Amino acid sequence: MAHRNARLTIHGRRLLITRVVDQGRPVAHVVKELGCSRATGYKWLQRWRAEGDAGLRDRSSRAHHQPHKTSAQLEARVCQLRQERKLGARRLGPLL
Repeated sequence: MAHRNARLTIHGRRLLITRVVDQGRPVAHVVKELGCSRATGYKWLQRWRAEGDAGLRDRSSRAHHQPHKTSAQLEARVCQLRQERKLGARRLGPLL
């Protein structure tokens, strides 16, 4: 599913690739027709060249790793104290 403010859906991206690669048109002209920036056009072109059609699919913006994530034990303790004592973050901090 495309971002709701995204200028290009997967079909628009394929159209961009078709017009630039198959028809030999300049990226600047094609992106103007499609209503997106030149940088966006080159980004999709680069992804397509590197990965093929798979590169045109939407990607998750979720972090690949979270080095400072709270441990499962501490998270469970916070949830327990919130239920037992009905305290907020400021009052729970010193307890933990």
